[in-house]
Amino acid sequence: MSSVSNVVIRHRFDWSNTSPSSAIIAAIAAIENVNPMHLDLVLYRHIDPTALDTLVATDERIAVSFSLDDYLISIEGSDLTVRNR
Repeated sequence: MSSVSNVVIRHRFDWSNTSPSSAIIAAIAAIENVNPMHLDLVLYRHIDPTALDTLVATDERIAVSFSLDDYLISIEGSDLTVRNR
């Protein structure tokens, strides 16, 4: 796990083109500077990826926040933010 402090990644997505679960994994991989396939975390151990993708893909403006290992994940509307805890 990377020891980079105060890392914040914020990106706007079109959730009809990119699933939130994929975006989260890609963002954490970018923070840790590793291939997403080599991350030491499993998203479904923390949250149901299918439920998250379905919830966020609605036409409603949704806000979701949760912890994922050493990260705080926030999705608000089309914005994904990943912070170190």
